[in-house]
Amino acid sequence: MLTERQNSTGYRLIRSLLPSPISGVGCICFGILIVAFYMLIQSITIGTSLPDLFDGEWGVLYTNTIVQPLATLFNNETANKVAIIFVWGFFGLVCYVVVEYISSTIKNLREARSNVQVTVERVVWHAGVKEFLTALAWRVGVLVVFAFIAVTVLQPVLESLAILAPNTILGGTDTSELVQRLALLCAAWTIIGHLGVVFLRLFMMRVRLGSDDPY
Repeated sequence: MLTERQNSTGYRLIRSLLPSPISGVGCICFGILIVAFYMLIQSITIGTSLPDLFDGEWGVLYTNTIVQPLATLFNNETANKVAIIFVWGFFGLVCYVVVEYISSTIKNLREARSNVQVTVERVVWHAGVKEFLTALAWRVGVLVVFAFIAVTVLQPVLESLAILAPNTILGGTDTSELVQRLALLCAAWTIIGHLGVVFLRLFMMRVRLGSDDPY
């Protein structure tokens, strides 16, 4: 049986800001993969990785087994066309979802406003109008706040990653400092991933994603 505390808005809001076990693991994996993928792309651009490691043997092995095959794939015209198709398809899907959401919102608002009750004294609006407008205002507010957070947080993290990656690949940074900075970058991207999860929760007005339990 749900307690009064669990029914409160404050409790559900705080719980929606906290990571669940699944989202926590997923965000950690997201942070590590983002940093690793960017390092991989940079190593392909540079042509090698850690050239001084093991007297240069690691750099030669990495170049022959990873850099050259991937460089060949990225330079393949057919692969590039397929990648462009997927990218445009993704943006098309995003645009479709946005347009569909806006049109659905307008339609629901019109239906709620048209469903009125005429009494002797006044016209009574449908009870769903207030609830609909409240939800709409909440989602617009969440979108504005998280857009500001994204612009504020992403820029320094991207700049740090862009500066650290070449130094890491070329081996121009002390090992202990390198590990620490990489760990901090992975942690930063983990936090960014969690912010994305929180945004989806608040925008969808749910405490947990992928769950029918609202608590």
